[in-house]
Amino acid sequence: MKSRIIVVAIIIFIVAIFVFTKQTPQIFQISGKVIETDLQNSTFAVITQVNDMEEFIIDKETVIKGAKQVSITDIKKGVNLTVNYQKSWGKKIAKIIGIQQSSRR
Repeated sequence: MKSRIIVVAIIIFIVAIFVFTKQTPQIFQISGKVIETDLQNSTFAVITQVNDMEEFIIDKETVIKGAKQVSITDIKKGVNLTVNYQKSWGKKIAKIIGIQQSSRR
């Protein structure tokens, strides 16, 4: 009986540690110009204003926004956009992609 109480106490302790240490994933944001796309593999690369190249993955939860109705095919070389992303296993997963309206008319 005493060993059961100890086992239950240990399980409760482990579950409590897991619940209290689980953090919501951090969201990062970057803006830049698309320099490369691979829509078959759902990836694209952006160059920032300070010439950093960042590569992102588009998954089924990625939301694409713009001034007009947009889709994944609007992510093309030369397009300016803002990406909100999360890091997972060393990869950058795009969560929200905001396509900026082109200044060309």
